[in-house]
Amino acid sequence: MVIDSRLSRLYWRLTVDHTQDRTIVRFLRGAGATATWNILDVGCGYGRNLTALRAAGLQPTGVEVNPEIAAAVRKAGFVCHAPDDAVLNDVRWDAVLMSHIIEHFDYRSLFAMMNRYLAVLKPGGLLLIATPLLGDRFYDNFDHVKPYTPIAIEEVFGRRGLQVQFQATSELELVDLWIRRRPYCLRLFRSLLRRKTSPAKLALYSVNVALALAHRLSFRMIGVADGWVGLYRKLH
Repeated sequence: MVIDSRLSRLYWRLTVDHTQDRTIVRFLRGAGATATWNILDVGCGYGRNLTALRAAGLQPTGVEVNPEIAAAVRKAGFVCHAPDDAVLNDVRWDAVLMSHIIEHFDYRSLFAMMNRYLAVLKPGGLLLIATPLLGDRFYDNFDHVKPYTPIAIEEVFGRRGLQVQFQATSELELVDLWIRRRPYCLRLFRSLLRRKTSPAKLALYSVNVALALAHRLSFRMIGVADGWVGLYRKLH
């Protein structure tokens, strides 16, 4: 059991990756974001992105549907609103962040949600989307509904005429794109899913640690694409 626990901790240490957080900050900074920008983090959760943005000298505002989580975010010193707060409509936001949000919506609900927030994003403002791709871990999250790709977003909010079922009120231009990669991983094995330690479980854990180490040593080139961050500019 001790060896099992140590291998598990080593694996998670090797796979902890803040590259996505840094990419979001880099995209905003590269676009000229300053502390005077009005930046809205939609579905901010407990404030992971709020914390990263504030550490970079920016002043983000959160939106969170869960009142208890929103209260915790406010206690941490951030401004956080409920989605139906009227004050959100009183600001023309310079940037809107949707990090690990869109995959929780079916396509009709997502269309309505994006139109709603794009309406308060000023022309020339930035939309950042961070979301997973369809992979062997996508449905491990109980409330994941559907994965979306940059191409899918462009069909509705980008070039006109590709998706006849919808007509977006705003048009977006893709400015930059980052593809997230994670280590290859052995997952759906009986011995891995059971709590009981066994020689097979230790062997599989050891393989996963080696795969995670290869991912790190290859500068994250050895692995599988499992998510993306897109930077969009609102044209109108």
